[in-house]
Amino acid sequence: MYRSKTIDVIIVNYNSTDYAIRSIDSIKRDAKDVFLNLVVFDNGSVDSPERILDFHPETNLILNEVNVGYSKAINYSLKTCDSPYVLIMNPDTFVEHGFINHAIEHLENNHRVGIIGPKILEIDGRVQGSARRYPSFWTTIFGRKSPLTTFFPNNPITKKEFFCFNVNGSDTYEVDWVSGACMVMRREAIERINGFDEDYFLYWEDADLCKRLNSVGWKTVYDTKAVITHLVGKSSNTKPIQSICHFHHSSYKYFMKHTKNFVKLFTPVVILGLGLRCLIVLLSNIINRKFNDTLLSLIVDQIRNSKFKSPNKATVKHNENTCTSMSFCVSNPRRLLILNQYFPPDRSATAGILERISGMLSEKHRVIIISGRPSYQPTDRQKWRLLSIRKNKNITILRVGSSAYPRHAIHKRIFNYVTYLSLSLPISFLLSFDMIIAFTDPPIIGLVGVITSKIRRKPLIYYIQDFHPDMAIAAGMIKDGFITHIWKRIHSIVLRSADRLIVIGDDMKERVVHKGISPEKVQVIRHGALLSKSENDIDQALIDKIRGSYALTLIYAGNVGTYGVWENLIRAIIMLDNENIGLVFVGEGQCKLAIEKMCSGVKNVSFYPYQKKEKLKSVLRAGDVHIISIKKNMEGLVVPSKIYPILSAGKPILGVCPESSDTARIIRKYNCGLIADPDNVESIANAIKELFDNRADLVKYSRNSLRAAKDFNQSEMLEELSNVIHGCFLEQ
Repeated sequence: MYRSKTIDVIIVNYNSTDYAIRSIDSIKRDAKDVFLNLVVFDNGSVDSPERILDFHPETNLILNEVNVGYSKAINYSLKTCDSPYVLIMNPDTFVEHGFINHAIEHLENNHRVGIIGPKILEIDGRVQGSARRYPSFWTTIFGRKSPLTTFFPNNPITKKEFFCFNVNGSDTYEVDWVSGACMVMRREAIERINGFDEDYFLYWEDADLCKRLNSVGWKTVYDTKAVITHLVGKSSNTKPIQSICHFHHSSYKYFMKHTKNFVKLFTPVVILGLGLRCLIVLLSNIINRKFNDTLLSLIVDQIRNSKFKSPNKATVKHNENTCTSMSFCVSNPRRLLILNQYFPPDRSATAGILERISGMLSEKHRVIIISGRPSYQPTDRQKWRLLSIRKNKNITILRVGSSAYPRHAIHKRIFNYVTYLSLSLPISFLLSFDMIIAFTDPPIIGLVGVITSKIRRKPLIYYIQDFHPDMAIAAGMIKDGFITHIWKRIHSIVLRSADRLIVIGDDMKERVVHKGISPEKVQVIRHGALLSKSENDIDQALIDKIRGSYALTLIYAGNVGTYGVWENLIRAIIMLDNENIGLVFVGEGQCKLAIEKMCSGVKNVSFYPYQKKEKLKSVLRAGDVHIISIKKNMEGLVVPSKIYPILSAGKPILGVCPESSDTARIIRKYNCGLIADPDNVESIANAIKELFDNRADLVKYSRNSLRAAKDFNQSEMLEELSNVIHGCFLEQ
């Protein structure tokens, strides 16, 4: 004699014991007034499946020594119980409140319904493609796991194939078939067709079951009021290669079983197509598992860090009423994909900035960086490889095999850009991530970010370091014409398409807003700097060498690029040739050779190459005053980040820059140096002469620099970035 509120629950487990325990937890919480017959068929797991009885001793646990497949496991389990209704669930599925009662009532009130499929949610709340049409040619191309659906999820063919993406307000829909991840079945219907077809080891047995049921008059229904959460693939992820092969093999079995005879003439074409698809998916999976942090690896790390431990009796009892679904129980660190050509050992400013940013972000997130081969220093260049991988804790650095020509030749630098862009775009498609952060090296990398963001439906943060193409035009690198017009249009698309824009100075924000972007979308986050207070890392010999015997040593350290006012600066120094004032360049850049030629025969100008990162403090210590140079009309197009380590070192600044630039505003606000007109040689010479004649003021400027540095604490700047990322996720 059956009770109407009686249901058999069958879970087939394969190396997902922790999830199975939590899945049963969710079922028992939801079915307090329903009699449950719990059956777990274990398919040869090696993760101690007997632990299930420690938490749920009433479970009928069937321990099989080998994996006999999904269909055989379900059929065997059906013979061990006899309730009128059967709930079949994957171990990585978790029911939401009211699910079981609603499903039973639906079956009791609709006697021709054989199977109910619930609304299935991903862990992030997205609807999973669980209610579908019968497989067809289009399913191969636009199925749930197909590459084209992954890249173009909103295409009309996919929406037509999946009923669950076209709900229009109704609660239930009669559909062709529903996912076997969770089915509520009428036993009478299942026994009518003798259960699952055991020729299917894994996959497509659910489509086959629904088709056979429909052929004898039973309906399959998709019910949007019955809701579960599905983590997807926890069992198959343990043996991904075998799972992919089973998927395609079962696809072939389904084709041969349910296709009309005349269509079977195309069997060789089907075999070839499935074989090629299987090969593509295998390759993509291998790349993802090698270079990506999957949800499985995140959970493994959480277990190691004791953030998500295996349950014990005490914790289950304590948490029985505090966790309603797996989506609230599992911490899910986000995966951030960062696009920037330069990363250490490259000596560019953005490389160092990205190193600091990625280090901070890795404390809360998984960080994947796609960079190119180092090209700043010959000693740092690496042998060519199509792709090299290095992982450090939560940071994975993928270096694509871009060219690494010296940067001083503009046409070779452009070739570096092109090779990096052409390789980074397809790799970004293959990776799994939750957000893209695109920097501005190379100048149009933001477009790669936009394309990937739109196709993969992931948020994009555009982190602007240099404002292109306006900067290239203002610097005289290119002429304003047809090409730059197209470039500006592309940049406008990037600015409007990004979910958030991060700029590094107030003057740059003004430039962005002037382009028609809402100020609320733009966040100013300065780089800041933190230098060690230890004196152990000071190289006094290097300091003495750089300082020379000058009474006042001016240093320009960093990229000697096109945005600097080098000619006027050199002329000003030549005017002061008899004052025992020295100008020292420490670094490299596109303009260095031209400056060296300009300084031929000038005794008080000297040059040194880039120094290693650990020597930065010594370079800063060597100067009495540090120079920051920006051409007029380039304010906001470039914001030199070198100002922050200079402030942290407590050094005065000579800003050879426009009054409206961010650098000039900081110098003026904190009174930490002097500002000179970049277009006026005499103004530059007078500022240098004033620093020389009033060296007592240097102490005051130094003290004010240290005070300013406290307001640009790098930790606080990075925390602002973290908040922007978090806020961007919340809006999705």
